[in-house]
Amino acid sequence: MSFTDIFDAIILTGLETLIEAEFTNDEKVYIAEEFEDYGFRLNPVETDHLTRPNAGESRTYSVEVTYYVDAKPGRNRIKHLLAVFDRFNRKIGNNNVYRVSGTYKWHDANLGMTNFGPDEEGRGQFRTIFTCTYVEGY
Repeated sequence: MSFTDIFDAIILTGLETLIEAEFTNDEKVYIAEEFEDYGFRLNPVETDHLTRPNAGESRTYSVEVTYYVDAKPGRNRIKHLLAVFDRFNRKIGNNNVYRVSGTYKWHDANLGMTNFGPDEEGRGQFRTIFTCTYVEGY
């Protein structure tokens, strides 16, 4: 049996694919790395063991999702942040159980409390925690 890094190969890559499908070249996605002035940044936060049935293992995974917009402060920046968040939130809600070409990626996906405050450099952003459950079969 070959090793698969579930956090990277399944969870982060699946989330990246989901965002790219929704925003199709409108927004860039960066995984745990420095980024340019705008786009989504995905940072793995934690994983927690839930159960270990005879045939596999169930774990929750958490990813900090930050979206940055390069726009001047004001109503238009807030409107843009809210619109992008609404699309992202709906995409996660519509893909609570996520499969790509019939291949299981996760279930029980949801977003935690979301903060819309500016970052340390004054850029507009929203920051939320994405969580999901993945069941690995042996």
